[in-house]
Amino acid sequence: MTILDGTKSSTTNSHSGGGAYHASMTRLPGGTVGLITITQTTTPSAAAAAMAATQTPKRNIFNVILDNSASMGGSTKEALQAIVRPVLMKGWFDETLVTLFDVSSHTYSIPDLVHFDKMMARLPTQRSTNITKGVEDSMIQLGERLAALKPEMDVQVLTMLLTDGGHNEGTPISAPIAAQYRQVLQRKRSPSVDDARLFHTVVPFCLTSESDAKASMIVKEVIETAKIPGLPNIFYAKTHSEMAVGLTEVLDACDAIFAGDESGAGYGVLKLGDGA
Repeated sequence: MTILDGTKSSTTNSHSGGGAYHASMTRLPGGTVGLITITQTTTPSAAAAAMAATQTPKRNIFNVILDNSASMGGSTKEALQAIVRPVLMKGWFDETLVTLFDVSSHTYSIPDLVHFDKMMARLPTQRSTNITKGVEDSMIQLGERLAALKPEMDVQVLTMLLTDGGHNEGTPISAPIAAQYRQVLQRKRSPSVDDARLFHTVVPFCLTSESDAKASMIVKEVIETAKIPGLPNIFYAKTHSEMAVGLTEVLDACDAIFAGDESGAGYGVLKLGDGA
């Protein structure tokens, strides 16, 4: 090892277990005593590099479809605060989409809490309820995201549908209509291999004491392509505290899928067959 005078030095010393050493000496005031700093540059092992090269790229998307109709009242804001905010704080997802619907719909891309608060400050006026419109527009926006991804990428989508089920505007959602949305997502994601690389879990929340689960269950049963073990088919949550309890259950079940370095799309979910 060679240590040069002053604060700069160079070295050619290395060993088989790592990279070259780098040493520097900084003189302390008032004498010839100096402070020696030794560092070693390292490079990833061949095995680690090979593993990184063979890992399938992944994309995690959180997709919220939320009823913002007059019958929901304050439950819309409560649901956003109880569900979207905590998930954003987890940092699990590469993108968070929120579609608010009444008779029409609007989709927000929410990258962080700043944008979440901006959305909360300008929520649309609550009118009558068109659940079909909300689901349709959400699937269109989701499909556009899927189409932009590389074909070899695995995609895990967690969709939460929150409504009181009080559809009173337009055509009610049905299994054939929902099947069209699933087919659109399949074509957008990977037309050559159907939805083999799309892991789409749907978690319905039925809100308010008058909630009707029929529309929510149609969406889940038809559009869902992968289940997260440990979650019930549907949550009933007519108060903020019940939403918080349900969310805790969802987050616990999702933790092993989204939280770790080896987790993500295709890990820990149960892939469903066509028509399941």
